[in-house]
Amino acid sequence: MTLLMKDPAAVLDYAIDWGAQYLDEGDLLADSSWSVDPDESGGVAIVGSLFGDRISTVQAGGGIPGRLYRLANRISWAIARTASRPPPDRTRAGTSAGPPKPPEPYIL
Repeated sequence: MTLLMKDPAAVLDYAIDWGAQYLDEGDLLADSSWSVDPDESGGVAIVGSLFGDRISTVQAGGGIPGRLYRLANRISWAIARTASRPPPDRTRAGTSAGPPKPPEPYIL
């Protein structure tokens, strides 16, 4: 896992391209939800999220400087299967290291 630095004042986008490695040809995402651990006051918060046929994206903001946070994305397929995975990186809140490099977005 790669660590990414995130400025607590910044809101950054992270995405998982489920179609690149996990979905079979023709499989589509039916639902997507994101979580952050630890879930704490003043910590990283999920500001928004969206998903398409094969990619799930989250916008994350906040964070306590020096803390590590982990984002996870739980999805279900249109054919009634489910999976859960963190984005490919963890970020330490504090200073900005720039935007994540697609396709491995995985904050905090």
